Amino acid sequence: MAGIDEVKAKAASDYQTCKGVYRNPHPAGTDEFNAYERSWMQSLKRDEARLVDKPPQGRQATKQGVASVNLYALAKGKTDRSFK
Repeated sequence: MAGIDEVKAKAASDYQTCKGVYRNPHPAGTDEFNAYERSWMQSLKRDEARLVDKPPQGRQATKQGVASVNLYALAKGKTDRSFK
C-alpha cells in the first residue's frame, strides 16, 4: 500500500496529466482515497481550475442555446409561437 505522501504526490501529478479530470483510484472511505481527493482539490485551487471544463455563462450560454428556453413562459404554457 502506498504511503499518504506518495498518494498526495500522485494526485497532484494526476491533476496535471489528466487535464483536470478526476479519477480517484483508491477505494472510497479509505485514508488513501481521502488524501488523494484533498490533494487533487488543492491542485485544482492552486491552478484556479484552469484545466477543468466550465459550462458557458451569461451571454455565452444564450448564444450556445443553453439558456434559449424561457422556463417561466414554458411553465405558463406560452412559447414564442403563442406570442405571434
